[in-house]
Parts: sequence; C-alpha cells; structure tokens
Amino acid sequence: MKFYLTDEQKTINFTPFYAEALAINKNIHEDIDRIYKENKEAYYMEAIKSPFYDFLMGQEKKLIYEEYYRKAIGLISYAYNFDDENLDKKIFNLLKKAYKKTYAFFKNKTYVDMLEYIYYLQESSYFEKLSSEELDGNASAALFFTVELFDEDKVKNFDRFINEGFLPRWAFCINKCNRFTSKDFKGTLLETIDHKIKEVPKDLQDVVTGIKLSHNNPYAFLYDLENLNTVSLFGDIKLSKNEIREIISSYVLKSTTPDIDGKCFDGNFQDYMFAATQIKLLLKIYNEVKHTYFKNNKETMYVELDILKNKLKEFASEISNLRSKKSELQSAQDNEKQSLLKENENLKLEISRLKKQLEEKESHSKEVVALRDFVYKQKTENDFEIEDIDIDQIINTINKYNGVIIGGHPNWINKMQQKLTNWKFIGVDVNAMPDSILKGADVVLFFTDYLSHKLYYGIIDSLRETDIKVGYIKNVNVELSLLEIYNIVKQ
Repeated sequence: MKFYLTDEQKTINFTPFYAEALAINKNIHEDIDRIYKENKEAYYMEAIKSPFYDFLMGQEKKLIYEEYYRKAIGLISYAYNFDDENLDKKIFNLLKKAYKKTYAFFKNKTYVDMLEYIYYLQESSYFEKLSSEELDGNASAALFFTVELFDEDKVKNFDRFINEGFLPRWAFCINKCNRFTSKDFKGTLLETIDHKIKEVPKDLQDVVTGIKLSHNNPYAFLYDLENLNTVSLFGDIKLSKNEIREIISSYVLKSTTPDIDGKCFDGNFQDYMFAATQIKLLLKIYNEVKHTYFKNNKETMYVELDILKNKLKEFASEISNLRSKKSELQSAQDNEKQSLLKENENLKLEISRLKKQLEEKESHSKEVVALRDFVYKQKTENDFEIEDIDIDQIINTINKYNGVIIGGHPNWINKMQQKLTNWKFIGVDVNAMPDSILKGADVVLFFTDYLSHKLYYGIIDSLRETDIKVGYIKNVNVELSLLEIYNIVKQ
C-alpha cells in the first residue's frame, strides 16, 4: 500500500519509534516503572503534552504495550525538553538491556555502515525467530545507538536506512490507515466493494452476535470455552455501512492478491463475511476495552490526583502568601495612617501657632501703624486754627462712636467726659481694667503724655485679640484733643 506525504511530513520525528522499542520488550518493563516513579508527575505531564501520546504507533499495540509506550513517551520527551543527560543515559541503558544483540553490533565500531546492520539482521539466526514488531524494535534501537554513539561523518547509508526502514511506517501512521481515502482505492476496486455489499445478508450481524440463533454459528463453542457470551459482547455494537465496506474490502483484497504459491482465495463470500465480521467486532471491543482502561487507569488517575494535590498546595501557599502580604500592607497602611494622623495633628498645632503668631503680628502691626501715624502727625501738623472749627459738630460726630480713652490728667478727663458722653475713660490710677470695658468699643485711644506703661501694655495685649481701632492723642487743650479724636475716628 502506498501513502502520500507532504515534504513537511517526510521530516520524521523518532520519538514514537524509540518509545515503541522500549514498550514492546517485556524484559525492561519493571525498569521503566522504576524510573517512571522517580518523577512520575513530570513524566506524565510531558507525555500527555506530546503529539505522540495518542499516535497510531502506540494505539495499534496490545494494551500492555500501549501503556508502556505512553510511559516511554513521557521519559523521552522529558529527557529531550529538559536536556536531562542523566535520564538520557538511563534510556540508553534500557535499550542496551532490551536489545543486546543490536548493541553488540555498534559498541566497538569507530564508524558504521547501516547496510551492514541490515545484512547482520538478515544473516543472524537469532533475528530469524523474531516477530516483525520485535524487528522494528531492534531497528529503532539501532537508530538510537547510531545517533548517540557516532558523529554524522562516521555513519554511511543513514538516509537510505531511514527512507526504506522508517519513512513507510511514518507515512502509515500519519495517514492513520484510512484506506478509503487513499489514491490506490479507486475505480474497479470500489465498484467491486459496492457490488458485493448487496450480497451481505441483512441479518449477518444478528447471527454473528448470537442475537439470532443459527446452526451456522460454529464459533460459539470457542466463546463458551472462555466463559464469554456473544450477545453480551456484541449485542450493543452496531456496525456502520462503511465498516461493512471495510470487511468486504478485506475479502476483495484476499481474493485478488496471490499467495506465496500464486493462488488467490476463492472461499465462500458469506462464510468469509461471517468470520471476518466476528473479527471486526472483537477488534472494536478490544479498542473499547483499551479506551476504558486508560480512561480509568488507577495509576494515571493517581498521577493526575497527585498533580491536582500539588497544584492545590501551590494555590494554598500562594493564598497564604497573598494573605501575609495583605496583612503586611494593612499593617503598613495602618502605620501610615497613624503617622499621617499624627502629622496632621502636628500641622494643626503648627497652623494654630502660626495663626496666633500672625494675629499677634497683625495686632502689633495695628499698634505700630497707629504710633507711626501719631509720630508723623507730630512732625507735620501745623497749629490748629481753633476759631475756624465747629466744635459742636465735631463732638456730635465723635459721640456717634463708642470709644475708650486710656490715660490723661484727672482734670482733663473730667472736661472730656462732659463733651464725650458716650465714651469711657480709664485713668492712670487704675491697676486692673475689667474685661467688659472694651466690649462694644469702636476705638481705643491712649493719652501719651499721661499714661502708665503697665496699663498700656495690659490693654494692648487685650486689643491684639480684637478688631478695635487704636490711636494716640497728646493735646491737653480740650478742643485740640477733640480735633485729634475726630481725625482718628474719621480715618
């Protein structure tokens, strides 16, 4: 049978060939188990990620071989993907143990001709006893030893060895043995199959499975010997039309292909279909069993469970770390919050201090400005022309304000009290001024020539916390004093 490959598909990956060589030799199964258990989770993960895990080369084998094929895929893939020289050496030793005769051919050579190895296989009586599967295993082991032991320039006829020994098998697996889509199954052969399908008895499957009893079922005895019931085995399997065509195709091939004596099969078509249908059903059941086995394989389930447990531990550890980080962040945030609160309180205190200082400065500024104005007037004012001033109007204007005058001679105070009836006067003999004296005042004036320092500073301290206007007067003459007061309150 000829299969067609693209140029890209002709590039062979030898992983499934090496895995097959390891799987089909029972003598190393225990060794594979021992190595596999050393890091089974990692090997299993590499196996199921490999494109060759469900490759036809492994699926076409019996169950035990397929199981070890999959394990071997995990070992080989891990060794390659992680450049694990130690595991690579273990795989080498496994193949040495499994294929001693083949290894013996390569071990003492400095260069090798792959055609000589083929002759070695053909001429050795040991290899004559091997099955085709075992010969394939030896060929794959030979390929492995060649790659591991020799440089490229020390190997002859390597491409021919690959193209003739491995490429056909690779093509078969890539095409998945789908004969009905290959170019070789066209024309007359398909016409013959379509013709023969009309001769298939409608009750063929019922008779084969035992659902319909028939004297033409001599194979039932064989099932009985194995304590198997055909109805139970085959009863729920329904062959499709395409599967019937596949059975017929085997009959057509057998009846049109000469055997070693040059003769073709000419047996009864219906008898052949009866036997071949049982084989087809058995093959389907076997594949179903393998599928169920691998689906429910305890070792695989335990490995997957261990992987999930480890992931759960990783997640738990990650959650714990995140919680720890969260706690640290929360603690840092709390500390930062406390620090900011403390800083905020300090800032409030500082603001309060600065505000008070500013108020003091503003009050002091108010006092200084008043003194500056007083001194300036002392230098610049000319003598007042008393006769030109309307004193009554000035008095009326001043009395519209609530004022306090601090200091002055008692006689002067008596005279001023008669003029400014709304004003309050504090003499120099007062030691402590009541807090209520400034209540409601618009202006406070100091008589500079007759004033106690203690009284002055005491009142100035109280004024600094108010918006009351401050001024200074000096004239003993009542009318001039009134004019000074008038100028101050009108500013």
